[in-house]
Amino acid sequence: MDLRPAAVLEADAARIDELRRRRDSMAVTTRIRMVDQPPEGLLPLSLFGRTPLPDRAALHPRTMETVAPDIAGLYVDYMTRIAMGAPKRVAFRIPLLGARLVGQGEYAESLLSRMVDFAFPSARAACLLLDFDAASRRGPQYWRPRRMGLHSVHPEYQSIRRLGFFNPRRNEVWLLDVDRITPELIDWTDRELIGYPA
Repeated sequence: MDLRPAAVLEADAARIDELRRRRDSMAVTTRIRMVDQPPEGLLPLSLFGRTPLPDRAALHPRTMETVAPDIAGLYVDYMTRIAMGAPKRVAFRIPLLGARLVGQGEYAESLLSRMVDFAFPSARAACLLLDFDAASRRGPQYWRPRRMGLHSVHPEYQSIRRLGFFNPRRNEVWLLDVDRITPELIDWTDRELIGYPA
């Protein structure tokens, strides 16, 4: 029986939870759900500039979409890595590992071999391969804010000057110069959201 005062026990439990949070990896979206945010979010849309784009071709109606939103998001993440120069085996390392863990390594390799460009057959193979991403303990590694990129070993993050979101349904881009993000928010993000040591 631990006879320390309740306040000491609670503080100790909170410290252990915080250390566990910093040690265990998780998807960024999972972590964000664990943190209280203002109603308009940490970076309100009002800070972003909206740029409509010319619409050369209309999108199919949503009822024709056959890829789940989470797979579509992963597809953008992984194919962006390839577009930035990563070999496809490196970019798709996590789903390849997940496929091997469930005895589908050979099938995953065949999907990887069908990925030769960004055309529909390659996109289909990539989406099928991404079904194995959830088999890994590690969640999808989405692009982090520039501040987290500054902690990265990859030099390309040092030159990021704007955050952006593209909405294909509305055919518009929302951009924010990272210099407009306050130092207080950057420090809070480092400590409380991401969990870098003080």
